[in-house]
Amino acid sequence: MTAQRALLLLGSLFSVVGMPVANWPMRVVVNETILSSDFYFYVTFHGGSGHHDVNQVLKYSSSGDALGEVLSGHQVDNLNELRSMTLDGSSPNSALLIANAKSSESRIVVFGPCDSDGKRSYIDDLVTTDQDDDLDHPYGVAIDGSGNVWVSNQHSDRITRYHSMRNKAKAGDAIKPNPFAMSGSGEGTRGIAYDKQHDLVYVADEANDIVRVFDASSRSALHQISVSNPIGLFIEETTAVLYVGSKDDDAPSVKAFDMSSRKLLQSYSHDSITHPAGIAARDGLLFVLCQDQRKLASFDVASGKYQHTLVRDFSDDPEGLLISPC
Repeated sequence: MTAQRALLLLGSLFSVVGMPVANWPMRVVVNETILSSDFYFYVTFHGGSGHHDVNQVLKYSSSGDALGEVLSGHQVDNLNELRSMTLDGSSPNSALLIANAKSSESRIVVFGPCDSDGKRSYIDDLVTTDQDDDLDHPYGVAIDGSGNVWVSNQHSDRITRYHSMRNKAKAGDAIKPNPFAMSGSGEGTRGIAYDKQHDLVYVADEANDIVRVFDASSRSALHQISVSNPIGLFIEETTAVLYVGSKDDDAPSVKAFDMSSRKLLQSYSHDSITHPAGIAARDGLLFVLCQDQRKLASFDVASGKYQHTLVRDFSDDPEGLLISPC
């Protein structure tokens, strides 16, 4: 099935479904912090061909209970080394995009909305390395205000951009010229995030210890934020805060920056966190995948205090973290 044909099926995926007041969600408590239970964690893993390598998205409740595999369909067995994920909306009808990072099989994979069992079925590959050789070990995935897909590529050190899934005639085609190369990064290109309010793209440049800020429309470099060994990025839109995972050898942490002033607001660290990977925030809590310790931890956003370990002893090194409504 071609991307164009398969994505014709996605016409209903972009509506937002509101929640009636009568169905106000249950809530759970994590160390006295009130946490909504109407969401789930998706986690990807380093993956590979080993017996314990996980090449799937695993689902966890908001309190950390394991709920099984998310992905289904005939292409699932061909996934390898999954990294970042993003949704094209906020409702259960949203499609899920995932970076499949194994270099020779690099691709951005599209899965559909949640079914009644919470599974997402394979729809198609949005783009593969055979179509665009700049797509090489994709690490981060983001969607801009027009629905176009931005990808940070660790091995080619390029930021590539592809036509929106909504542009059915060109879905998956590279938008030329592709935005920019991360010159001199030396395979240090990591996470990517999109600021919808200001039409800006943030890219973690681990090799140069900076987060680069670009104008999405003009592709012009605007600013730099100094962060030692930046990896994962997450933008909390309601508070206009950028979270950056720093794999600093001496002081690994997650740092929060005000997106207007680019000033440091808070730093989150703990003795057990040496390699912060995926990041997400919700309900006053910051969630961090701790890759070396194979766990999911939470911090209080305001105070910076370590709160709780939600999941421990993952069977593989965790990579990407996403909050999903289903």
